[in-house]
Amino acid sequence: PIPKAFLTRIKRLLEIDRLTAGDPDFAELKTPYAFFDAGPEGQGVEVRYRPFHAFCLGLGLELLDAGYKQSEVVFLLKHVRQKLERVYRTIGRRGIIPNRGSYDAADYPGLPSYQRKNLLLADWRVFMVVERVEVGEASFGSRRQSGSKAKVTGPVFVAPKFFDGVEALMDRVNNQPQRLAFMLVEIAWAAHHIPQYLETAPERRRGRS
Repeated sequence: PIPKAFLTRIKRLLEIDRLTAGDPDFAELKTPYAFFDAGPEGQGVEVRYRPFHAFCLGLGLELLDAGYKQSEVVFLLKHVRQKLERVYRTIGRRGIIPNRGSYDAADYPGLPSYQRKNLLLADWRVFMVVERVEVGEASFGSRRQSGSKAKVTGPVFVAPKFFDGVEALMDRVNNQPQRLAFMLVEIAWAAHHIPQYLETAPERRRGRS
């Protein structure tokens, strides 16, 4: 049986995604959805999800666990979706299934590497870094247009960045501005394994069986 709390969190993310699709904040996006390809076709229609959608939902749960609000999670994933899908496809084309183990870098010349003691190991990990600045009430605007400043409160998100391997990540961390707080998520493991889980998961249909 699926835990009720899990279903509730998933349902709420999907609802917010649909309800906010028409907001001006997402008007310029190619797809104004985080977990769908298009809007619903009507009531009572069965919705099909691609593995990428399930991957995004899993990432949304990770962000919720880290303390992000549901509205923040949906806002962030809507804006990063197009880039995230390109990274997701790149991970899929690598053709290896990452497990919790070590890989000799010589066997995977297309992957970045890292040093562990005297070993040079292949690094299949891909890290997503989400940065945000916590601000009080602050004014943002051009000095030339001082009369059109907008007041902003709460978190200001910086576009998430993606890093292949821990060495690239450490270069970014070493140059991290002190004013920014960031969340780190490794996404390659989920990108590989979620499609596999879906292939073996039982199909669930609406209504009585």
